[in-house]
Formats: sequence, structure tokens, C-alpha cells
Amino acid sequence: MAWPSAMLSIARSLDKLYNFADCAGLHLILGLNALHRNPDNSWNSSSTLSLLKYSAGKKYNISWELGNEPNAYRSMVGRAVNSTQLAQDYAKLRTLLQSVRYYHRAHLYGPNAGRPRKNAILLLDGFQDLGTGYTLSA
Repeated sequence: MAWPSAMLSIARSLDKLYNFADCAGLHLILGLNALHRNPDNSWNSSSTLSLLKYSAGKKYNISWELGNEPNAYRSMVGRAVNSTQLAQDYAKLRTLLQSVRYYHRAHLYGPNAGRPRKNAILLLDGFQDLGTGYTLSA
């Protein structure tokens, strides 16, 4: 399979990161970029399946997370993702994980919120209200 140089670089970085975690006796939770968005603001998962297949081919025991502190996106990058969209994005990631046999039961964590202020609580409450419990491990 011929990969673009960006994906090849990501694969090499993942190999190094996984090997480090494995040698240190740690379990890797890999965070995927939730800010990679399509014009309709849905999560752009175009490279995710390739990454999952690559990782599965290497038999990397990885848990997954989508994004980091989505409640702070607006202040950090001037872009927001609401709880409805975030829930849809997590469901999409769960579907991708289930499509790769090695990861069909992989743990999926998130969303995390570093500062439980009003906007974080609203985001997490809305996310939870959308019935995403079946999607997440924690």
C-alpha cells in the first residue's frame, strides 16, 4: 500500500510512541484530532480507517479518544463543536473501530473536559443526554 508521506510520518511516529509505551509497561490511549472537520462541521475521519488498519496490522493494543477538551475549542482555535455533533463524531469513531476486527471491542474514552465550568458541564450533559453510553468505555 502506497501511503502519502504525511501518513507514513504518522505511522512511524505511532510505531515509536507505541514501542515506548509498551517498553515502559504503559497502555496507550491515542487521541485523534477532533478539529479535523468537514465543511458541514462533521468530523473528517478520512485518514482514521487507514490508521486503524495499520495499527491492527501491527497488533497494537490501543485505546482511543477523539479530541481533547472540546469545551475549550472556541477559545483555543475559534471553532466550536456542540454536544450533538460531538456525539455523532464519537458514534462515527465507534463504527470505524467496529469495522476493524482487531479493534471491534477497543476502549473509546472521552470527551474529557479539563475545567468543569459552565460550558464544559453543558457540553458533557448534552453529550450524555444523546444516549452515547453504548459508544464509550468511560
